[in-house]
Amino acid sequence: MVSALRLLVVAITAVLIISMIWNFYPHFFHKNPVEEINRHLENSQDDLGMVTEPDELYYTAGTGISAKGFDTAYRTVAFKCNSIEACDSIGMETRTMGFKDNERFKTSTRCEYDAGIYICRVYVGAKPAQVEGDGTSFEGEKLVRSEDFDGYDIFAGEGFDVKYNIANSGELDAHELKGKVSLIADDAGEEFEVWSDVLEIGDLEAGGAVEKTQTVTMPDIEGRYKMKVRVDDDDAGFYELEETVRIFKECVADTCSNAERLFGQCITHCSCSECSFGFKCLNAILEESAENLELEEGMELVAENAEVIGSRFVDFEVDGEFCQ
Repeated sequence: MVSALRLLVVAITAVLIISMIWNFYPHFFHKNPVEEINRHLENSQDDLGMVTEPDELYYTAGTGISAKGFDTAYRTVAFKCNSIEACDSIGMETRTMGFKDNERFKTSTRCEYDAGIYICRVYVGAKPAQVEGDGTSFEGEKLVRSEDFDGYDIFAGEGFDVKYNIANSGELDAHELKGKVSLIADDAGEEFEVWSDVLEIGDLEAGGAVEKTQTVTMPDIEGRYKMKVRVDDDDAGFYELEETVRIFKECVADTCSNAERLFGQCITHCSCSECSFGFKCLNAILEESAENLELEEGMELVAENAEVIGSRFVDFEVDGEFCQ
């Protein structure tokens, strides 16, 4: 009986000691919030635009945390309270936060990259709104997969659809979401936007999803560009989809000259407009009417007798009678 009573006293004492340690020295049992926030920030830098999955961190009364402790030469950090409970309990400014009581709060981070620096935010409270766009795609008969590279081919002035499939995986609503499709050129490693078209998507409640279709028309330019779709909001992160697109201008046959004798052959010189490749110029000439090419009556142009001269000129050997 005495032994049992002694065991009970020991057990109660152990519980009291553990309870005291739990209340007065909680850092023995909980993750260090500063270390965990740093870990989240590192993860955010590897997955730009996406919020990290929140961890419930324990903050002790009297703790003050400054964003300077998370800044680096290539990163700047700001704080945001993301629930009524958090905003009421934390003395929070953009760059500092102080805790009045021992509290547990969901904590997550998100970063973007601009002008050589990571711009990051630490969220305390609910998981913020988060844009996701899996299923977003480019569609259209005029937009075809290239046979020469991993991307698309299309003619200037042709249209196609951008199908947005947007979801909000956060715990807060997203407001005034915008979608944008743009063409990005690269000049010696310096990227710049040459064209864009914007789609207003609007608000999206937490856990919600929406599908939108935007019909776009390629501008009157040619060349190879990065085609980017981006959906974003300041408090909802961003989603991006990138593809390479090569834009051609419609190759048009112009006219052919009067035939002349060159190196013992009778030659007519034909030209094209807006052709990126010689073979396209050749095909355009062969498909054009003799009248539009201003050929002499009876003159025939044959592919086997053609010599492509660059992307806009083709010489044809014709019957010698046209050089009399």
